[in-house]
Amino acid sequence: MFPLGNSWEDEVEAAGFVLSFKKGRADGSNWGLRVQQYGSAGLPGGVIKPTRKRALTIPVTQEAHGRTVKEFQAATGFNLFVVGKEDGEKLGTLAWEDEGGKLHAAYVLRKSSKVPSLKQRRGHDALPSNEELGEWAAKAFVKFFKNLF
Repeated sequence: MFPLGNSWEDEVEAAGFVLSFKKGRADGSNWGLRVQQYGSAGLPGGVIKPTRKRALTIPVTQEAHGRTVKEFQAATGFNLFVVGKEDGEKLGTLAWEDEGGKLHAAYVLRKSSKVPSLKQRRGHDALPSNEELGEWAAKAFVKFFKNLF
């Protein structure tokens, strides 16, 4: 989540300025800025819940990050299966077994998840501060007036 707090770019144009990320996500998906900035506290019940499935699949390995379970299985060739039992919000873990018989976790399954804001997790906001926005607006204002005369 480092890019959220540190990779904003402002472009001053004749009619104002545009805010954008210097680097987009590789898969083109959005960053979920509302949840990153404010956490799940503003959501109903203060939690994220699955809408189409029984459980949230929370990736626990780099290979699983950014992939659905189906995409993970297709890309890796691993057959995932549930280990563990239901315990409160926990529904187990999706894991795969290697040739030596060792289990490897790919996703944890949860009924819901509370997500703290990026500020609480990493110490910086996901969105530019009011001061940064003010600086960018001031630059755009000056450029606009310079272009008038």
